[in-house]
Amino acid sequence: MTSALVLGSTIFDIAFYLDRAPTIGTSLIATGSARSLGGKGYNQAVALRRLGLDVALVTGLGTDVFGEMFEQACAAQAIDLPAPVVADVPTGIAAPLISPDGTSTIVVDMAASDQVSDADVVAALASGTWDLVVAQNEFSVSGLEAAAEWCARTGTRFVFSPAPWRSESADVVRRADLLILNEVEAGELLDEFATARPEPAHDLATACLAAVGNGSVIVTLGAEGAVGNDGNGAVRAAAFPVEPVDTTGAGDAFTAAAAMTFAAGRDLATQLRYGCAAGAIACTRRGSGPSMPGLAELEALAESR
Repeated sequence: MTSALVLGSTIFDIAFYLDRAPTIGTSLIATGSARSLGGKGYNQAVALRRLGLDVALVTGLGTDVFGEMFEQACAAQAIDLPAPVVADVPTGIAAPLISPDGTSTIVVDMAASDQVSDADVVAALASGTWDLVVAQNEFSVSGLEAAAEWCARTGTRFVFSPAPWRSESADVVRRADLLILNEVEAGELLDEFATARPEPAHDLATACLAAVGNGSVIVTLGAEGAVGNDGNGAVRAAAFPVEPVDTTGAGDAFTAAAAMTFAAGRDLATQLRYGCAAGAIACTRRGSGPSMPGLAELEALAESR
């Protein structure tokens, strides 16, 4: 079984569903709300586990009821917590604001998720044999740098989503074997690396690959699908048409499916197709962690094309 170590956040989500996008200075009454376990680290760990990988998660949990909920949920799903950092601060919390078209704006307080030390990361990396290390920017930058260095030294494949974009992690971006960004993050990367943004957006992956100089790059484009370049030319994949309910977890679902197929040695076109299928499924469900697809439903949709 393929094994993956995920570095990332555990965030308790309280999502609010709105009948219009909020503007500064207004108060809105939500049409509904949903509470769920989330955070990019947890979402990607859950998604990879549901896709059949052996998964461990390095994260920080608070000494509160939310931290206990995450511990119980990971145990129930056979997601290992090799060295859970229990901090004397609350577990992270987020407020996704969901517009009528399913798009979201998310405000996050990392809290305990930001308390993982470099030593904790190194200990977790040394605790097993990993085929894949998966990380995102809801984590300490020094911890990400330690993981990237370890992966380079051991030849372990490193998948990185620089979400949300942070200039401090630019060196980590350069060391990823597979870099997965959305269109906004791709633009921020190109700004950081002083590279002109291409038109059309379908050339973003090629421009990002040229900027970082190595590895493989995938850029998700929402309803327009995704594009990628692994050094052998640009590849495009169309989105699977769905009626979105909540897009909060779509990017994490995409990342997990692309990472799974990348680890299996599948070609870039397959990585894009499976990523798009996973994101489409996640969009049809409320919540982030609960929206991650299982392997059977992912394969059924991805192989329908």
